Amino acid sequence: MLSRPKRGSSAWLIEWQWDGAHARRLGSRFLVLSPRLGTKTVAGIVGALYSQEWYTADEQASFALQPEQMPYKVSELDPGRLTCGHNPYLFARKVDGLQVATDDRGIEYVSYNERKVPRLRFEVGADGVRSPIGVDWLPGRRVDMVPVIER
Repeated sequence: MLSRPKRGSSAWLIEWQWDGAHARRLGSRFLVLSPRLGTKTVAGIVGALYSQEWYTADEQASFALQPEQMPYKVSELDPGRLTCGHNPYLFARKVDGLQVATDDRGIEYVSYNERKVPRLRFEVGADGVRSPIGVDWLPGRRVDMVPVIER
């Protein structure tokens, strides 16, 4: 049986993601950070996590002195949504209603609510220039019972 907290909380959630079984990453999948951290701070953490996982100590030392040489840099997909890497890659964003539950075998699971994502709407003028005319919000979604450790 799973134990569930009564209510979830907001947090930055950094997650290893991949496309296809060939890129599956074993081990811990998530890092949870305070929601009070700024995007720039979280971007630094995401970059450091990616570097630690994929680069040798020599490469890390080189990239520390010449960050522009890093093949994969942290990029901001939307305000407050960051990614780094190719496949697998790190994906960081703020979530709401974060809950961690443990089953009777000691396996931890996370559940959370993805936030709405803004998408700009554009209009193309007679001169061919695209101008923003508004924002559409893609709905958030509930993600339930994702194992914390990928086995």
